[in-house]
Amino acid sequence: MRTEPTDWRGVLAVLLAGIAMAAHVGKMPPALPLVRAELDLGLVAVGWLLSLFALIGALSGSAVGGVVDRFGQRRALLFGLGCTTLGSLTGALLAEGPRLLLACRALEGVGLVSVIASAPALIWRDSQAKDHRLAFGLWSTWMPVGAAAMMALSPWLLGTFGWRANWLTAGLLTFLALCLALGVVLPDTPPAHRPVRASLKDVLKLPGPWILGAVFCFYSMSFQTVFGFLPSYLIGQQHLDSSLAARLTALAILLNVVGNLSAGWLIRMGLARWQLIGAGCLIMAGSGWGIFSDGLPLAVRYSLCLTFSATGGVIPAAVFIAAPAFAPTPRHVATIGGLIVQGLSLGQLAGPPTLAFLVERAGGWHVAPVFLSVLAGLGIALSLALRHLENRRQ
Repeated sequence: MRTEPTDWRGVLAVLLAGIAMAAHVGKMPPALPLVRAELDLGLVAVGWLLSLFALIGALSGSAVGGVVDRFGQRRALLFGLGCTTLGSLTGALLAEGPRLLLACRALEGVGLVSVIASAPALIWRDSQAKDHRLAFGLWSTWMPVGAAAMMALSPWLLGTFGWRANWLTAGLLTFLALCLALGVVLPDTPPAHRPVRASLKDVLKLPGPWILGAVFCFYSMSFQTVFGFLPSYLIGQQHLDSSLAARLTALAILLNVVGNLSAGWLIRMGLARWQLIGAGCLIMAGSGWGIFSDGLPLAVRYSLCLTFSATGGVIPAAVFIAAPAFAPTPRHVATIGGLIVQGLSLGQLAGPPTLAFLVERAGGWHVAPVFLSVLAGLGIALSLALRHLENRRQ
C-alpha cells in the first residue's frame, strides 16, 4: 500500500496514454470509406480492419495481463505506446495496399492491449488508497474522451488532408504520450519471479475477476449495439450529412465521461460498486426501449442516447475501482486488467454482429431493445453476485 502522496503526474500521464490509444479506436470508422476507395479494399479486408483490435484483445487480454505483471507495468506501457506509434505512422506513410495496413493495425492492437492491461496497475501503484476512487474514475474516461475527440476531429482531417491524416494525428498523439510516460511514470519495482502461468491461475481461480470481466463484456456489447449503429441511423434514416452524424455520435460517446467521473463520488457518498453496476444496467435498458422506438421524434431518441451513455459510464468506473480489491496481491492487478480488456473486446466483437443477426431474423429493429434488456438483466445478475462476494469479504 502506497504511503507517499499520490503521484498525480504519473496518474495523468497514464490517463493520456489511454486517451491516445482510444484515438486509434476512433480514427477508423469515419475514415473507412476513404481507405476502402484509395486502397481498393474488399469486404473481407474491411471486416478485418474493423475487428482486429477487438479480436486481439479477446484472444490475448488475460495472458497479456499476466505477462505485464511478470515483467513490469511501466515497461509494458512504454512497449504498447511504441508499438502503436510505429504501427500508425507506418500505415500512414507506407501503406499502399491491404496487407501492410492490416499488419500495422495488428501492431496497434498489440500496443493497445499492453497499455490498457498495464494502466490500472500503474494507477494503483502511484496513488494512495484514499485517492483510488478519483484516480480510477479518471482512468475510466480513457475510451470516451479519446474516441470521441478523434471522431469529432475526423471530418475536418478527412475533408482537408485525407484518411492518412487520421493515422498521422493518432500516431503523433501516441508518440507524445510515450515521451511523457518516459519522463514522468516511475520505474517498475523489481519484477516478480513467479511464472506467468502461475499468476494467471491465481487470478482465474477466483470468481471476482471473472464477474468484473463479464460485466464489462455485457456493458461493451450494449454500448456497441447503440453507438455502432447510430451514425448509420442518423445518415440513412434521418438524412443527416456524415459530418453532423459523426459529431452527434462523438458528443453522445463523450457524455460517458459524466458517469465515469460521478462513480467515485457516488461511492464516497455511500453507494456500493454493485449498486452502481445494477443501476447503470437498468437505466441503459430503459433508455434502449426509447432509442429504438419509431414513434418518438429524433430529438427525444437522441436525448435518450445521451442518457444511455452518461448513466452507463458508472459501470466501467465501478469495475476499474473494484479491480484492485479482487486481486490476490498487488502484483496481480495487471492480470485482472487484462481480463477486463478481454471482456471489453469480446463485447465489441460480439455485440454488433449479434444485433445484426437478430434484426435480420426478426425483420426489424423492434428486437434491439429486447436484446439490450437481456444484456442488462445479465449485468444486474452479475452485480448481485458481486454484492455476495463483497459481503463475504467484509
